Amino acid sequence: MSIGIEIDQVQIEKMLNDCLLTDEEYASDWSLLPDPMPTSDDQVKKALPSSER
Repeated sequence: MSIGIEIDQVQIEKMLNDCLLTDEEYASDWSLLPDPMPTSDDQVKKALPSSER
């Protein structure tokens, strides 16, 4: 299978468009949302595979 050959362009565009923010989401206060990124060294180490710690 090759990447891009016989792909469903409509489905791919729908999936990408579903990732976009609405105008309301874009205008909201983002500081109220949880931050999914680790904030401490310990959390970063836990997120890494054991071979990279």
